[in-house]
Amino acid sequence: MLVGWNGQPPVIKLDYYKKGYFVNIENLDKVRETMLKVDDSERIRSSMDHFEMISPYIFPVIETGGIFDTLWQSMGFKNFSYHYRKNTKLYRELIKYFAELTFIRVQSIIDATGDRAGVLNINDDIAFKGRPMISPERWMQDIGKYYKEICSIISDAGMKATTHTDGDITDMVPYLQRVGFQGVQGWEGGADPFFINENYPNFVINGFGDISQVIPFGSKEEIFNHVKELMDILKENRHFIIGPSTVIYEGIPFENVEYFIEASIRYGKY
Repeated sequence: MLVGWNGQPPVIKLDYYKKGYFVNIENLDKVRETMLKVDDSERIRSSMDHFEMISPYIFPVIETGGIFDTLWQSMGFKNFSYHYRKNTKLYRELIKYFAELTFIRVQSIIDATGDRAGVLNINDDIAFKGRPMISPERWMQDIGKYYKEICSIISDAGMKATTHTDGDITDMVPYLQRVGFQGVQGWEGGADPFFINENYPNFVINGFGDISQVIPFGSKEEIFNHVKELMDILKENRHFIIGPSTVIYEGIPFENVEYFIEASIRYGKY
């Protein structure tokens, strides 16, 4: 069985996640021994050129993968749960491994673009629906120090470090701030925009557009009311970027997406 850098079989057309094969140190070591760093600078610069071309119409952000969600997927959640609870050597080595890969990708973006990107977003789902998938204290203890170093090099390059996660990560915000993240793209699972705005006024809030109910299934009036409510709570602080809480998927009616954009323009003006 061939195993890729992420602990997954390198098979084309997987829906998202199939099975994790980093179930022992030997499998991880085999992958480490065969990995090669690839110069991706041309593709990164090409992406930035495209982003700058469309930036008058939309707010594109360059992004890369993170540590935690790739970690548990590389093992499978059952194995991850065991090694997480026991704090095993395999668990700790995998954190170091994925932290190193994240560091390499971030440094490659910086080397290829300088500070052109402005914002560098790290995708790392640490929550699902209404709660985190890892306790804030364990995240800080096990993973926080690596993100502190990664956020530091992003900041030193003149860029802002943000992260994306699904779910309600209200309890994680103080820890994300402590390591250097300046905002989160997402906000679903019942997260309260008023609470976040009142308690973390300097934290950038990107998202909160409800793609579970309102945007896919709501009427034009409901979508406009949803956007107006968000703007009434968050706009004046000037730390709010409105957008979907996760992704605009193909099952959402296109006219509803247009309503969401139209409402954002109407109520988002100062």
